[in-house]
Amino acid sequence: MTTKLIPSIEYIFQTSIIHTKIDELLEAINSNYPTDFTLKKMEYTKKILLDNLKFTRQCSKTPKELIINTKRKITIPNNSNRCIARIWKKHNKNGARCTRKKQHECNYCGIHKKNNPHGDFNKPISDIQQINFDKYGSKPT
Repeated sequence: MTTKLIPSIEYIFQTSIIHTKIDELLEAINSNYPTDFTLKKMEYTKKILLDNLKFTRQCSKTPKELIINTKRKITIPNNSNRCIARIWKKHNKNGARCTRKKQHECNYCGIHKKNNPHGDFNKPISDIQQINFDKYGSKPT
């Protein structure tokens, strides 16, 4: 799964509003207290406020970006190209067939080519495996 961060239009709009409101607030303070709050202090205060805003945004647990999750599309190959290994499948008495694509000139996928503990799906299930399937209904712990 890939996650892409894209600034949302809402975030861009909110940021411009915040900048405007900060400017308006500082202008009001400057007009009410011109001797105490000079133009130099106003610019310095604005810089500190905006830096804190950026820092708060970076530390926020809920980012304002629009998060787009892209999931890998899972496709099950047709039966002639599908691995023939049996896998544990909950609520299925005889297990199920592996859903992965078989490797070139082999009846198994990469995982079951190395290890196929439950046998082939097209062969009868052993008595011990049947007892385990009946007893656990899913992979035993």
